[in-house]
Amino acid sequence: MPEDESVLSRGARAPDLTLAYGAGPSRVMEVRFGRDGELRPLVILIHGGFWRADIDRAHTRPMADALAAAGWTVVLPEYSRVPQDPEVTLADLTLVLAESAGRVATHNGQ
Repeated sequence: MPEDESVLSRGARAPDLTLAYGAGPSRVMEVRFGRDGELRPLVILIHGGFWRADIDRAHTRPMADALAAAGWTVVLPEYSRVPQDPEVTLADLTLVLAESAGRVATHNGQ
């Protein structure tokens, strides 16, 4: 039986905000504001991808939309991926964790 890859092509709305957290096209984070975001912790949704360039944050956008619709504010980061070198990814995600709360401080789009 062939593998179901439909999750990789589902549509999602555009993010409310896109922020760079470093130089280069891979160092961005999309933000979707939830209606109760200021009352809840910020959700940072990290996509998988197996260090493959063709698997990026696009496949987790519908999940980010669903979480935002449920009231949570969601940060969906992209990050650098270098095969055989997870330290590059970890460094990017460390930056995301360090910067997200301060840059999306109100969590409510204001």
